[in-house]
Amino acid sequence: MSASLVGSEMCIRDREGTVKYKAFLIACGNASQYGNNAYIAPQASLTDGLMDVTILEPFTVLDVPSLSFQLFNKTIDQNSRIKTFRTKKIKIHRSKPGVMHYDGDPIMGGKDIEVELIPHGLNIIVSDKKKENEPFSLLQQISEIFSGMKPKAETFAFRHSHLFELNNCLLYTSPSPRD
Repeated sequence: MSASLVGSEMCIRDREGTVKYKAFLIACGNASQYGNNAYIAPQASLTDGLMDVTILEPFTVLDVPSLSFQLFNKTIDQNSRIKTFRTKKIKIHRSKPGVMHYDGDPIMGGKDIEVELIPHGLNIIVSDKKKENEPFSLLQQISEIFSGMKPKAETFAFRHSHLFELNNCLLYTSPSPRD
């Protein structure tokens, strides 16, 4: 889950103090990616009890290719335009209200925004029963589909063996030369 703000000069206050940033984007999250394999906080952990804050400073058009590449290969935190830190709670102040994203959905937000990680704040119910022979990859699923078809193909071959024999005769019998 993440919250993102897009703007210019912002003040961020956490337990360490207040810092002003010129920011194109501030992303707060406990997971490493936005989704679709876009890793905005590659070092984030769901289990460390901290949220990762990623600040993207304003950038030029020339920076877009490298930022995009780094976003998808888990190295965006190594870019000089990125500042990161971990905390449990922050307050963000911006000069005016505006759009922000909450878990990918755009919403209007005020000038002052508080973001706090609440450990164990989300409970999820899952089954304790393990499914037997559950496919774990697309390749395995495709393989199982085709292996499931094999008996049908063998049944077809058995039922229509005379067609296969006729086909072999036609293929391997050389035509007699005509004069």
